[in-house]
Amino acid sequence: MGRNIVKDKSFDFAVRIVNLSKYLTEQKREYVLSRQILRSGTAVGALIREAEQAESKADFIHKLAIALKEANETDYWLDLLYKTEYLEDKHHQSLKAYLTELLKLLTSIIKTINYHLPQTLNLVDIKLRINTHNWQSHDVALGDQQPIKRIAMVRRQTTEGIDIR
Repeated sequence: MGRNIVKDKSFDFAVRIVNLSKYLTEQKREYVLSRQILRSGTAVGALIREAEQAESKADFIHKLAIALKEANETDYWLDLLYKTEYLEDKHHQSLKAYLTELLKLLTSIIKTINYHLPQTLNLVDIKLRINTHNWQSHDVALGDQQPIKRIAMVRRQTTEGIDIR
């Protein structure tokens, strides 16, 4: 089975958030906001991991949707930390860029699965497709249907024996 890009990226992001939380508490003596961002920033990856063991397609989508909400909340805390000068511009921009990529990946996955939901996809097929495809988030734009179709085309070209139409 191939590499799960969204799982790997969410774990890497969680590590960065843990390190940010340690920095905020040890260097800046900030305890309230650091706990908030620690909770929401690490929840993203945990929910993606939970989705791997979902009991149904609806449960799978629901867990990913909650991960998306946690990622959006983390975006809020990052902006607040930056505006209140707890976070320098270069760190803010770096974390925001990584988080934006995660947001786009999650949005793309949810929209793609919802698009295919009425068809006869089963949960094993959905999980297999997420694990074996190279999700190219740079082709995804939030709220834009066209890039999602481009991702589907990329996946069709790189998948052996699986057609996700």
